Amino acid sequence: MNLPAYLKSLGYIEIPFTLTRVNHIVIRGKVNREDVVLIVDTGASRTCIAESCADRLGLTSGTVEPVAASLALPKKTKASSKLESLDIGSLHMTDFETWIVDFSYINMLVEMKGEELCDGVLGTDILTRKSALIDYKGRNLYLKVA
Repeated sequence: MNLPAYLKSLGYIEIPFTLTRVNHIVIRGKVNREDVVLIVDTGASRTCIAESCADRLGLTSGTVEPVAASLALPKKTKASSKLESLDIGSLHMTDFETWIVDFSYINMLVEMKGEELCDGVLGTDILTRKSALIDYKGRNLYLKVA
């Protein structure tokens, strides 16, 4: 059986990913029509955007709150925000709630390994809503849109 064809028949789209040297699944997308690099993070409860690129993406910060638990976020705070648009492959979402967080520590580690800096993470809020499947061998993320 052909996995991509079968998943397409079920209403999934295929998004190619790169597996980095530090084993991050990285996809490309657009936030508010600007190119972004996102780490697919099945352990992140929400999709987050790095505060270092919030201005470039035209994001405004809402309420700042403490982060319940995170080993990767030095500031231990998040600010709510809303994405005008989020595009991943042919998936198009509008008025999507997100968090703006400090990714400096993550990007420092990524940069030390010679990898491309990330603009945020694609979290389980989208992964579960879109019934995500990860094909490591084929290097594709599948999201159900139909």
